[in-house]
Amino acid sequence: MPEVFSIYNCGTSHNRQNLDETVANLAQRTSGAENRDWMINDGPGSWCHSVSGSASMADRSLAAQAKTPGTRDPVSGFKEDSWFAAARGVVDGYGWEQNVSHTMAVLNATIDLPRTVNIVGWSRGAITCFMVAHALHKNSRTRGIDVNIFAFDPVPGPGNFNDPDKVSLPPNVRRYAAVVQEDERRKIFKPVLINANDAPGFKTKFYYMPGGHSSGVFRTKTEVGLIAAFLAHRFLQKHCMRRFGLISRSIDRRAEVFWSYLAGNVERSRTDFWIRATLSMTTMPASFGKPSRKSGRRWIAALVLGVKASLTAL
Repeated sequence: MPEVFSIYNCGTSHNRQNLDETVANLAQRTSGAENRDWMINDGPGSWCHSVSGSASMADRSLAAQAKTPGTRDPVSGFKEDSWFAAARGVVDGYGWEQNVSHTMAVLNATIDLPRTVNIVGWSRGAITCFMVAHALHKNSRTRGIDVNIFAFDPVPGPGNFNDPDKVSLPPNVRRYAAVVQEDERRKIFKPVLINANDAPGFKTKFYYMPGGHSSGVFRTKTEVGLIAAFLAHRFLQKHCMRRFGLISRSIDRRAEVFWSYLAGNVERSRTDFWIRATLSMTTMPASFGKPSRKSGRRWIAALVLGVKASLTAL
């Protein structure tokens, strides 16, 4: 077992096959062997997407590994009867408890435990990060492991806010960063907002970004998704993980300039010209949740100027 072990938790209805989702993409680009150096949990309510006979070996392998949470024994992997597991996973998160049990089984099966566990998740997958952290803290063998969490819009769903394991962080968490989507107005997507004042002993960082619940986790669809992917990538690299391939920068010209500005690779004057042009827009792309002109200007300015200033804070 390496000193750093990484856990990736996909969101509701998504699994390792959805490589446009940043969580699954990060898992694919992590070097080493699955369940030895890293692991991925398919999201509640997800199912295997069939592939054609002409599909690549990699796609066939992902299809063979993808399982609906709650339909397999979390330790043995044997198939279990579970009626409507996918539908129940969408409705109330059924299967995430099994994901936690599977994660603990993988870690406890090792001779030498890692010193640090990095966990990344989106939506209910982000809440699964909380649950795994609590499970590690409750287990006497794993209690001493340091935990770092990067959460994409942590949403437990209705009926789950009364469970402390789903809405709080235990003392073994050392660093917590979260992307929170500010333009999501649907009540069922209410996120968990950790109060920094209630988190003594570890560092917290919040990135409030424009867009709906999924805007920040699909890196090829919006600039917000690309920046959020960059933040997650940087978080993992900064905290003991340097085993990634590169995130594609050439989504489009706007995303490329965003990325270059964040990385400090272009002169300020050229970027400022693009920012001024952006702030003159009367409407935002539909994928940003259609904020008002005033809101759009405020958030683009905060997104471009604020994120860069905050990258070194955590």
